[in-house]
Amino acid sequence: SSSPHGQWQDMMSLLSTWWYFALPLTSLADDLPRQRRMLTQQGLSRETWEALVPEEPQFATVEELERGCLYTGFRVNVDEILSLEDIRQMMVDFYESGAPKLANDQFVLALLRQKRSVAAMCPLAVLQAMLVRTEMLLLSIYTTSSESRDQHAALFSEASQLNVEFNALQRWLELQLGGKPPDFGWPLARGWTRAQRYYDMLWQDVYDS
Repeated sequence: SSSPHGQWQDMMSLLSTWWYFALPLTSLADDLPRQRRMLTQQGLSRETWEALVPEEPQFATVEELERGCLYTGFRVNVDEILSLEDIRQMMVDFYESGAPKLANDQFVLALLRQKRSVAAMCPLAVLQAMLVRTEMLLLSIYTTSSESRDQHAALFSEASQLNVEFNALQRWLELQLGGKPPDFGWPLARGWTRAQRYYDMLWQDVYDS
């Protein structure tokens, strides 16, 4: 098996490509088979596609996307339903608080379990949840002993899968709308900045080791 040093290098390589997939955006909004072929060529497996990308998105314009993000809810558990607007505000408050991690991340995990259905209405919410989850994984890697190889391997595996899914969903959204939509108040840039901070800290540890 690979060493912790090698595992960290592999992870840094994955995260260094977080924001970029080189796909054209021309005339693909209604061509789902072609979208899937293009994304598969970029490393998205059929299984990941089917678990992530909505078959019938409920928006075709930026205005419809904004409405979906404002007025859609999802079930966190049998007793609790949250609106995506509630989630957006919770994420804004979390980032503004400066807290190192969420006191309770169950709503993030629940949203990711329902990512395909949520993405049909508001992919921005799923992208935000992916960023938060990635940050939590990187923080866990950074704060656990380098001797915890099995634990690190599991965290690396989940983070690498999130990397693939984040890029795929982001590009799929751009394909749907013919370009990058507004964030509509979702703190995606702040989420990326926080994840990037832990990435930089881990990379520095790898460099120094």
